[in-house]
Amino acid sequence: MRLFPDDVVILALLREYRYLTSGQLSRLTGRSGQVLRRAIRRRLRPGGFVTDLHRTHPTEEAAYTLGPEGYAFIAHELGCAVADLPFSRKASRVKSYFWLHTLLVNEVRIALAVASRPPTCPIEIERVVPEWEVDPGVRRKAAHHERFILSERFKDADGRSLPHRPDCLFLVRPRGATPERLVAVFLEADRRTESMRRIRQKCAAYLVYWRRQRFAAFGAVGMRVLFVLGNIRGDQRVRSMQEELARFTDALRDDAKARAFRGCFRFAQAHALTSETVLTQPIWFDADNQPRLFFQPVRPLEEHIEEAAQ
Repeated sequence: MRLFPDDVVILALLREYRYLTSGQLSRLTGRSGQVLRRAIRRRLRPGGFVTDLHRTHPTEEAAYTLGPEGYAFIAHELGCAVADLPFSRKASRVKSYFWLHTLLVNEVRIALAVASRPPTCPIEIERVVPEWEVDPGVRRKAAHHERFILSERFKDADGRSLPHRPDCLFLVRPRGATPERLVAVFLEADRRTESMRRIRQKCAAYLVYWRRQRFAAFGAVGMRVLFVLGNIRGDQRVRSMQEELARFTDALRDDAKARAFRGCFRFAQAHALTSETVLTQPIWFDADNQPRLFFQPVRPLEEHIEEAAQ
């Protein structure tokens, strides 16, 4: 079956994001939803390249993932076997419990991807690692924290297990800067489904990660953690998270290190985050609830890098 250049773009994006709605595909490609749906309906779906995700309601927006032929095409383009593709292929035709969570993660990814495209943008995104990306060199039956690139397991001071599973990682640097200026930016998408106890556990895992400078494994010299909150009204949950982070860091004995660690965190509400605002508006709030830009000027970044290197 002959594929058109726009078809190949759709397949590449589904490979990159795993699941996409027609609206998300439209924002990423600049093509109308009608044109994209027609290409999928006429060629990609009948050819087995794309599979529809089941709609819970007839009015729900269409969403897609790769089909068997789509995976075969991607493997051919990468010069590997389908079994060796470096990402999970457990994509269901039915939207799972985690669908809305995945949708929120992809909304953040798309906003950053579109916003960082212009050459005038102050940052470059060198690489994106989603939570489901696996290490192709690790056996399939290996433990989760061994197989998935972003998954790790630590121990706290009392010997209790601390799972560390960010939803996504962006490796970011100032535009035109050398690779030595990379910062690891982790995403935590929150839909009000996790308790404050779980948020505290995440903070504890990030503290171990930060202290050990595990971000250096990605070539980064520092780290930041973005909490993006969806499915909420008002700012109470943001404030609760900030207060939980404050209580956690107040218990640390080293005030300087506590302040530096708190400085890694930013919070934003999903409804305020678009490709127009994500990098240009102070929609991000720090641990003290002060509005910030995603990217601060050179001096604060230099200070952040120096702190991370200490």
